[in-house]
Amino acid sequence: MVEFPADRWLLIEDNLVIHTSRQVRLALAAWPEVQIQFIPKYACWLNLIEPWWKQLKSLALKGHRFETVDELDHALFAALEYWNVHRHPYVWKKRPQEQLPILGGFGVSLQSHNLPI
Repeated sequence: MVEFPADRWLLIEDNLVIHTSRQVRLALAAWPEVQIQFIPKYACWLNLIEPWWKQLKSLALKGHRFETVDELDHALFAALEYWNVHRHPYVWKKRPQEQLPILGGFGVSLQSHNLPI
């Protein structure tokens, strides 16, 4: 078994079905120090990978047709290189006051799910 460098790990995930699969639940049973916290459904703006995928798709894939995996690979790496040269901090488009009503108001507490095996 792999030793973790911390007493407890918290993974924050979206609600993709694979994140609650039987294999994931079995792995979590084997590593009780790992907890999963799911972001609320319909709150995709909290998942910063979503705007990143949108940006990558725009830079590398939009308007292109790839004949080979090598062409796709080259386009993805060129987009990543461009992004790294022109990177900047992500700016939230919604203020916290606009997000809280969607999450249920003030005092929202996001509890981790107990995933039964």
